[in-house]
Amino acid sequence: MNRRQEIIDALLAMIKEGGLNVNFTMSELAEVVDIGKSTIYEYFSTKEDIVQAALSELFDKTLQAIYDAPFDDTLPFEVLFKKELQFMFELNDQKSYIMRYIQVEYEHTFPKFIEPQMIENMHKVRTFYEKRFTQIIQKGIEEAVIPEQLNDKTIFMIQSVVAGSIIRYTSVDIEHHLSLEDTIDAIYDALLRIVKK
Repeated sequence: MNRRQEIIDALLAMIKEGGLNVNFTMSELAEVVDIGKSTIYEYFSTKEDIVQAALSELFDKTLQAIYDAPFDDTLPFEVLFKKELQFMFELNDQKSYIMRYIQVEYEHTFPKFIEPQMIENMHKVRTFYEKRFTQIIQKGIEEAVIPEQLNDKTIFMIQSVVAGSIIRYTSVDIEHHLSLEDTIDAIYDALLRIVKK
């Protein structure tokens, strides 16, 4: 591994621990990598350049994991819905510090110097997931599990239950009273109750 990547990896470890807006000094970062502070400046001009490089790598890997996730639309609706939820729970659990930025509500908390391309990528992921869940819901309609005509209120409720459940379950401040499997089953049951109202 080259020195530049070691610096990025050290910062990524700090971000994983402290979140995207982690506060650090160049001296602290140099200490983690076990190099002199001046060595960092051989690879990066500013602190923002290091953060930009680390966040670009982090976002790229996370987004690629989302795009590469298996999706088998031949599965029955219930199985497909639950598999997708499980993937999102697991990804959010591993990378909650990134996943929250996919949500519109958190966009205003992006670090100020994040490139517009990264923000555009977040929008693309949201669009990707809206299409993915539309495909899943369409599968439910085809199987007559979900009514053919969903109004905006029902769609909003489904999105809220799914997104809210993922955020709540993976919050580090909350004790889990249900297993992941039981949580996914409960979300599926709530979905069925919502669409049958």
